[in-house]
Amino acid sequence: MRKDAGRKNPRRIRVPEHPTRPRRTHHTPQSPPDVQVAIESTGNLWIPIYDHLENEHIHTVLTNPKKTRMIAEAKIKTDKLDARILADLLRANLLSPSYVPPPEIRMQRSIIRERARLTQLRTIIKNRIHALLDKHAYKSPYTDIFGKHGLEWLHKLDLPPTDRTLLEVNLEQVTSLNHSIDRLTETIAISAITNPEVKLAWKGSSSRPWS
Repeated sequence: MRKDAGRKNPRRIRVPEHPTRPRRTHHTPQSPPDVQVAIESTGNLWIPIYDHLENEHIHTVLTNPKKTRMIAEAKIKTDKLDARILADLLRANLLSPSYVPPPEIRMQRSIIRERARLTQLRTIIKNRIHALLDKHAYKSPYTDIFGKHGLEWLHKLDLPPTDRTLLEVNLEQVTSLNHSIDRLTETIAISAITNPEVKLAWKGSSSRPWS
């Protein structure tokens, strides 16, 4: 929905979708240069729309629905009603815009988030292995049981067939995650060398490439 400064009633404009690429805009109706667009940051659905509008040089405001109280607290919620409220708030300059990094930084942040997610998953699996060792009262003689000597010790443990299988499966997952995490770490490190914004995004994350 578009609202012009001199119009009392909004003019609805539907942005068509590409027939073979769902949710990707096919083209944008021609609009005066003073037209602005407001969209909500719902999942990742806003990204292709935002990028398309920006490429068309249409000023676009991304807003967090949790911060738009008139929408978040509305008893009746429909797409048309939400669009009307967004248009009213935008015209009155009452929206709190969210910062949208450049596409390159967004891509790098997604890599950083994925590395953090895989690191957390690896920790969960390692904790399962520790729990299995506790179950059989095994205490590793090595500080790092996932190092070279620790792994050799794990593979030599006398365990029931079922727990042996669980241990091997978990160790395989740790090995696979190590490979994926190292690959993402290398990608982030290379980008951070040449791009200060990537380095800043990395410093603001909860994990580090050397952790």
